[in-house]
Amino acid sequence: MKTMNSKVSVPLNRLFLRILLFFLSFLIPIVLIGAIYYVTTTNRLQEEFTQKFETNLQSSVHTIDIYLNTAQSSSGPSFFYEVRAILKPYAEYRDDERLELTKVTQILARISNNLSEFIDNIFVYTDDEKVFKQDGLEDYRQFFENYKFIGYDQNLWRDKLENGRPLEILEPTEILVNRTVSKPVIPFLFTSLINGHKAAMVYTIPIDIIDKTLRNHTLVDSTQFIVIDNNHNKVIWSSTNQLRESTVISEIQAFFKSGSLQHGELKINQEAFIVTQVTSETYGWSYYSVTPVAEFRNQTSYYLLSLLTTCFVLVVVGILFSFIFTFNLYNPIKRIRDILDHPEESDERTDSTNRHTAFDFIGTRIHRLIEHNHQFKHELETVSVGYLEQSLLNLIHGRTAVNKQEIGTMLSKYSSFHKSSYVCCIIRFDFKEAFYQDIQDVERLHIVSKMKKIIWGLLLPYANIYLLEEHDHLYIGIVNVEDAEDTERLRKGLQTMVDTFHYDSRYCFIYIGLGDLHEGIQGITRSYADALKALESADGKMDFQIIDATAVSHGSMHYSYSFMDENGIINCLKAGDMSNLRLKVDSIIGKNKEKGVPRHLISALVSEIYNTGCRFLAERGINPSELMEPGKFVSLTNHEEQLNVVLAFFELIMARFSLQEQDGFSEISSLIIEYIEGNYHHDLGLEKISGEMGVSSKYISHVFKEKTGENLIGYISKYRIAKAKEMLVETDLNVSEISNRVGIFSRTTFIRLFKKYEGTTPMLYRNLSRNK
Repeated sequence: MKTMNSKVSVPLNRLFLRILLFFLSFLIPIVLIGAIYYVTTTNRLQEEFTQKFETNLQSSVHTIDIYLNTAQSSSGPSFFYEVRAILKPYAEYRDDERLELTKVTQILARISNNLSEFIDNIFVYTDDEKVFKQDGLEDYRQFFENYKFIGYDQNLWRDKLENGRPLEILEPTEILVNRTVSKPVIPFLFTSLINGHKAAMVYTIPIDIIDKTLRNHTLVDSTQFIVIDNNHNKVIWSSTNQLRESTVISEIQAFFKSGSLQHGELKINQEAFIVTQVTSETYGWSYYSVTPVAEFRNQTSYYLLSLLTTCFVLVVVGILFSFIFTFNLYNPIKRIRDILDHPEESDERTDSTNRHTAFDFIGTRIHRLIEHNHQFKHELETVSVGYLEQSLLNLIHGRTAVNKQEIGTMLSKYSSFHKSSYVCCIIRFDFKEAFYQDIQDVERLHIVSKMKKIIWGLLLPYANIYLLEEHDHLYIGIVNVEDAEDTERLRKGLQTMVDTFHYDSRYCFIYIGLGDLHEGIQGITRSYADALKALESADGKMDFQIIDATAVSHGSMHYSYSFMDENGIINCLKAGDMSNLRLKVDSIIGKNKEKGVPRHLISALVSEIYNTGCRFLAERGINPSELMEPGKFVSLTNHEEQLNVVLAFFELIMARFSLQEQDGFSEISSLIIEYIEGNYHHDLGLEKISGEMGVSSKYISHVFKEKTGENLIGYISKYRIAKAKEMLVETDLNVSEISNRVGIFSRTTFIRLFKKYEGTTPMLYRNLSRNK
């Protein structure tokens, strides 16, 4: 016994691991998406981070340019213009003229006051004797000793007076004020020829202004700055001595040499920095900001940590659920395996006279489940719309001989089908339980009645489509195409339709089978067969699917029993036409034999035809056991014998209904009308009425239409509106109260239906009726 258990455990463990790995494989997209999102998000954040540095640096440079331009425009040429009549070398002034020199100092004082935020000092000289200041005249030598420029001696200022350019920006330097206070400044020199003599004005800009302006606009305190004069490649100012090193300056300038970059990542002394460049439009200075990349990581660490934590939690939860799902799948399989491997243990649980093995027992149960599933298989009915639709349905299903040329002519005339090829798609649009629970019958019936127009309207922008409603919730689309490009547009339209209804997944599900492209009118039939094959392979666990016939394997063998095959048998039963029914059954079986369907599947096909008759009886409230002994069909194994039993069963059905059909129709119609008149103020619907009558919703809709000539949905709405009209005339109830009392619980819907049938609003109808 131990040996047997050890042998069994190996394949079971392998199966467990395979199921577990299958579920764990779903975590791979989470990991990949997380990694891709991490990389893209990091790059995006770093780009935004860098863009902010560049924007702030541009703002700082623009502000500094404004300061310098303001200082330049308020001095220099404008000053010389004002003093052109009195400014000349000091030695040439007469005593009476020297009294007017106070005007020069007053103008300098005014300029200095206006520019006090931007400049440190301003002075003018015309020779090497006197210097004009804002507070008066001072000896030339004494002035430059008290306001000493480091690196610039007095001879330089004499030379600048004679040879200086109209505007010259000197190299940054430091000044000593009264030989004690030292501050860095940038001298600006203006020279002009006045009254045949040279005059020079100098004002100094504190470098602190550049420092403060750049610092005020920076994002992080660790950012360093350097300003370089591009004409001479000299450093105007630097926030740190490290950036003044020639190798560092060379690396930075080489990085931006191409001119195509404004920012980027650069390594300086083996440390990564984000470097940004902005060039002054006024003076051509190059401003560089240098920020450690570590600052970026500090700024984004919280966000990235949250992303990594989320991915980690998803992976852990996914692993946990993978184990749970694996156990839930593995344990039932293991129990079945144990039954199959140890049938003697299963025998103890069965009756002592039962000699079947556990395998036979399981097979019997599975067979019963299949039969049970067949009994509740979804009913499909074709709703023909006019001669063209009926002809197309006949062509698709091969029910009767059709004139293909006539169909082609009608399609060309009514649908502008002029191309040579066709593609079919089958759309199964069905509703879930929530649709019937959450939505009132009036709105529900309105939605169902408009569904074909909605689908048609969604697909028309993408393809010239003719839509057939084969039966409730099943639509056939026929599209005239020329090539694969037209088919691809149809595929896009189907996807758009699925996306449109995806938001209503609580209420509906959609399966779409798309056939291949085929030539000629006969291609419609072939493409429909492709689409049907694709639709049969739909996964019932998914709510929205588009299955392309090219993606469905054609290798598996299965019998063919289409929707229209079943509908043809039901029509023959309704008409009591036994001869046509025999021909129909023989045609279905013969078609499958020609395809090479095995004998055991032919037997399953006959069983499916038998179940069609059982469903036909069940819809009319009759138990099939009343006409045939239970178990008689199941006990047969030869399909010829089964077929004879089925045909005899169908004869009994026709005999049962041959005398009752017309009276039954009238009786059901009367019961339906009686039920509506007694329950119109409640939530009504085809499914509820059919439940009360004990037949299918399709059957009562067909019977009511045939006997009254009116649609059941329309009759319910008209009856409610008729009752509402009585209340409007005879009572003083408001519109909302009347709407609720007649079973229409939406005031908007009530007004819409009232206008549809009466052509006016409820209140206007009340006023007109009472004023007669």
